Amino acid sequence: MDFSVNEVLPSGNMKWQCPECQKRGQYSSVRLFQANFDSAIYFCENKNCLYPHETGSPSKYVVRRSVDDIPVNADMLKSLQLPETLLTEPTLRTAHLDQLIWLSAFHPHIKTAIEVDRQWKIFMANVIKLNGIVDNQLDKIKDFYDPDLEKLKGFSDELVKFGKHIVPDLEEIMQVIRS
Repeated sequence: MDFSVNEVLPSGNMKWQCPECQKRGQYSSVRLFQANFDSAIYFCENKNCLYPHETGSPSKYVVRRSVDDIPVNADMLKSLQLPETLLTEPTLRTAHLDQLIWLSAFHPHIKTAIEVDRQWKIFMANVIKLNGIVDNQLDKIKDFYDPDLEKLKGFSDELVKFGKHIVPDLEEIMQVIRS
């Protein structure tokens, strides 16, 4: 059987049966398991079976796959307390999880941070007016520095799409903080 990276299903589960187990009258699936940071290998899910090592040529069963490219499954999301609706996103990989975990922790504070930023701009505009320096400089006043808002501003469109599973109005929030 010729295996390639393209045969990996989004769920990470393989659908063909182990030929060695079939010879013994058992039915076990062959699945892709991560071997190290940049390689994965097809193995029989039966712990008593050594397929593909029994074939004598295991190297053809090794494929290049980064740890960051591992598809996310329901158990991962549940253990990280992220919504299982994220499984509907076919391009979601482990590389996205750090940002989504952060967003999950930060999302209760997003609107407060935006309001603090708005109040800071108004305060600075009033200070400028009181000092008689310049009128109507609100647009030129630097944002109140909030590292979390800065991180959120840097979210890619893909992360915003994933993040909507955690913060439903994230697109509107992004428009406010990016303007």
